[in-house]
Amino acid sequence: MPATVLLMDDSPTIRSVLKVHLMGKDLEFVEADSAERGLQILKLVLVRLVIADVNMPGIGGIEFVNAVRNDPRSEVRRLPIILVTSDRAPDVEERGMKAGATAFLHKPVSSDHLLEVIDKVLR
Repeated sequence: MPATVLLMDDSPTIRSVLKVHLMGKDLEFVEADSAERGLQILKLVLVRLVIADVNMPGIGGIEFVNAVRNDPRSEVRRLPIILVTSDRAPDVEERGMKAGATAFLHKPVSSDHLLEVIDKVLR
């Protein structure tokens, strides 16, 4: 049974690029264009992994991680979350990891590196 991955980015192009990177893996995808929508999806769909952009309108990726880590449902609270960003601020990765992200990647993300990180967090 394929694992379901929530791809969360306000750019449909970035979500499509992520899916192309992950073709060939035994994965199914659900997509959200905002963190608010991502939180709604987590109430409806059993997700095994989240890949989320840091910078989105409204609630950003780091705030999303905080919300997930404080969710009363243990299966949601323990979800692996990979944060992705093009933000080069020196503290952005540190803030993401402190919030509870499982991994942090900088755009542009190579297919090999993304697959390596996904394999690690899904083990």
